[in-house]
Amino acid sequence: MTIFRERFLERLVRAGQSGEEDQSCTSGQELASVITHLQKLLNTRQGSVQIAPDYGLPDMNSVHSDSLVDTGRRMEQVLVGVIARFEPRLTNVRVTMEKSEGVQLELKFKLEAALARQPDIPVVFETIINANGSILVTN
Repeated sequence: MTIFRERFLERLVRAGQSGEEDQSCTSGQELASVITHLQKLLNTRQGSVQIAPDYGLPDMNSVHSDSLVDTGRRMEQVLVGVIARFEPRLTNVRVTMEKSEGVQLELKFKLEAALARQPDIPVVFETIINANGSILVTN
């Protein structure tokens, strides 16, 4: 399986802008593309994409447990599974829950991985699930 640095539509847009089909992108562009896709992936609820019913995150109420630690561990597993399945540009994905300093009703996760095309380059993302359920991914 070929792993591209950018998603298909991003390659089409760039080819249309430059007039060249095979212009390669930089690692920075690839990382920006991964972040954009993670934002979309993690803010999509499973069942809302007809062509891939398991694309996105499940209903968070099904992940909730009696203890915050158990909920955090289950969320870590869910995030790793979804990212591993739908973002092939990342390998060795690890997610750990972190303490959210001073912000109520917010879950904060550290996402560590490597770029599949450059496995010696580690990448780290901060993933925040806020009170309204939306997810922000930054690096």
